[in-house]
Amino acid sequence: MPTVALTPQQDGFYRGWASIVGGSTLAYQAVSDGSDATYLVLPKLSGALGIVSFPIFLMAGGLTPTSIQIIVRARLDSGAAPTMQVGFTRGGLVAFDAVVDALTGSILNFTHTFPTDILSGGAWMETDPVGLECCIQREAITLGAARIIQVSGSMIYSQDRAWRGTQAHSAQLE
Repeated sequence: MPTVALTPQQDGFYRGWASIVGGSTLAYQAVSDGSDATYLVLPKLSGALGIVSFPIFLMAGGLTPTSIQIIVRARLDSGAAPTMQVGFTRGGLVAFDAVVDALTGSILNFTHTFPTDILSGGAWMETDPVGLECCIQREAITLGAARIIQVSGSMIYSQDRAWRGTQAHSAQLE
């Protein structure tokens, strides 16, 4: 099955970072290059702080996902053993994977695979990538801050419904 892999394309609805480090003024640019020189500091969840989101599949409207994978490259920034969760937001709904990632002083890649839409609980639909944002949340129960270094996503999609005859776009994604 065909796959499209993308990085964040703009800042999302949730903007609860404490700081953007490395010269970028936009959060999505700080988490798109994989360098530990540019990153977001994500504090403990408290009010509007501690949760960020990024649209990743803006160019994937019209594709029907069979699975979506989100990879967050992160490490401890400060404090003691912060944890985080990865999920999605769309249309005012927010849902997170049940897996809780524990950060250490080493840079780690945290991979989350979503074979179904956790926002609806059902199979992915053709309209689901529209308005979908990857969401990262620091948990409120642990102290410390997370360093979010890179965020990326890949979507395996059903080829039989891909782009409905728009061959120019299909060729760019495959």
